[in-house]
Amino acid sequence: MRIISGTFKGRPIPFKNRQFGNARVTPDFLKEAAFNSMGPNLSGLRVLDPFSGSGQIGLEAVSRGALVWMNERDKKRHRFIQMMVSDWHLTDQVS
Repeated sequence: MRIISGTFKGRPIPFKNRQFGNARVTPDFLKEAAFNSMGPNLSGLRVLDPFSGSGQIGLEAVSRGALVWMNERDKKRHRFIQMMVSDWHLTDQVS
């Protein structure tokens, strides 16, 4: 799993599905189609990712300039997303 466009293009998301209870992961082709319809620049937009899972949708939106609110009720997945936000220095763009 990786970021497909924006400032983090090509950066891998090290989400191990088996480790996190087999979360449903959005395939790259579907993610690409959805984000291509929105355009390459989401600056100034706010995105809600209500069932974040691996965080890939929210991280993709941040990579394209959006401010993102992510919500994940599973504690292990939530900690993974928090780690990614911290490691990628995105605390100003992600809530």
